[in-house]
Amino acid sequence: MNNSPGIIRFCLVLFILLSIGSIAQKNGVRLNSKATQNVNFSGTDPTEVLVIVNRAVEDSLGIGRRYCEIYNIPSSNMVFLDIPQRELIDGQWVEVIRNNEIIFDLTPSDISNHSWRYFKKNIYEPVKNHLQNNYLNGVPLAEKIKYIVIFKVYHIKLPLTLNTVISTMEDELQ
Repeated sequence: MNNSPGIIRFCLVLFILLSIGSIAQKNGVRLNSKATQNVNFSGTDPTEVLVIVNRAVEDSLGIGRRYCEIYNIPSSNMVFLDIPQRELIDGQWVEVIRNNEIIFDLTPSDISNHSWRYFKKNIYEPVKNHLQNNYLNGVPLAEKIKYIVIFKVYHIKLPLTLNTVISTMEDELQ
């Protein structure tokens, strides 16, 4: 690993951080290191960021709130979705599979719009309504938002502690 390019080490550290983030959140661990202070290196205005959280996924709500806190994103810029794992549409089942990545129509036919209708009802319409009906400083979010962050939580057990990961990340940043 010492001969590996820096980007590979960075990606590994990022992967480990993302992997144990849900474990830390579940155990009530607060991230209080230099690496997680409210610093914005991108120049992005936090009011231009929309954070989407699926309440049906364990820990995503807490992680989404913590993300907003770290990056000073206003609470009005958080959308809480209730995306069912499975839903009956016109007598046909639609299911979310592969770690909530694919909306799969269980209809045996090749032509169906059940997946699209599921997406529109459970994701598109709630986000659209939130953007149109919520304001920040008198301006609708629909006119402000330029970036969308979608939270997805994986539960992976690793034999690492949060302090080990944070110190590794701090070493990489120096």
